[in-house]
Amino acid sequence: MKSIMTHFSDLTKKRIELIIQWIEPESKILYVGCREGFVAEALKVARKVKVTGIDVSRKAVNVFEERTGFKAYCRDVNNGLGLGSDVYDYIFFI
Repeated sequence: MKSIMTHFSDLTKKRIELIIQWIEPESKILYVGCREGFVAEALKVARKVKVTGIDVSRKAVNVFEERTGFKAYCRDVNNGLGLGSDVYDYIFFI
């Protein structure tokens, strides 16, 4: 896990560490504004979670999927999530 977070500021590292403490192992997470997937990657390693990402940026979605191996969607949440009946343990808006 340390190698994942080496390029983060101390504040960002603390924020990610707090999030990791709050999340139950093997949870299912919807991450709105997933960006490039650094938080999802850290959670995947630390808690073995499954994350579905949503971001308005196609580039961010592509990087997220490549970095994490999780599915992400390029969507503007102002127009709805469009995810059907999926159920999540946590929803992130961070």
